[in-house]
Amino acid sequence: TAEMADARLRIKVNGTEYWLLATSNSVTLGT
Repeated sequence: TAEMADARLRIKVNGTEYWLLATSNSVTLGT
């Protein structure tokens, strides 16, 4: 579905921002 195809989650831990990009078949974690 469209919402599953491109879902982004941003979290901040101890002042460091991480972005979580979830696609239909993969999940990438970056800084």
